[in-house]
Amino acid sequence: MEKTTVEIIYHTTEGERIRVETTTPAKDLFEQADRQIRRQRRQERLYLDFAELDECLESSLTPAHKDIADLLKGKERDALLHEAISTLTEVERRRLRMYCLDGLTCKQIAKFENESAITVLSSVMQVLSHLRKVCNQ
Repeated sequence: MEKTTVEIIYHTTEGERIRVETTTPAKDLFEQADRQIRRQRRQERLYLDFAELDECLESSLTPAHKDIADLLKGKERDALLHEAISTLTEVERRRLRMYCLDGLTCKQIAKFENESAITVLSSVMQVLSHLRKVCNQ
């Protein structure tokens, strides 16, 4: 039995169009998720007065996604980023992790690796530039 597919077109908040080819049951799930997101946004507008929230509470709230298209775009970007990181050498991944996640400076990384700071800086900047290009495609 051949599976039939349907095409869904979503519009992101930036005006981009995203086409998704999927099965009818998956389409129904996407539409249900989109309705839930819209319902959540309506409830927040009705019941929350963000002007009265203190800074601590406001920073702890996770932002609601604009719509299902933004979720799909984010997932696609995350997949591209993961693929790009997997192509890095072990040294590049280690330096990226120490720089971005551990918060070390290039000078600290260089000291840890017995390498010159210029070499580490160049390596980190090249990796970040490569990842930016991948994410902005």
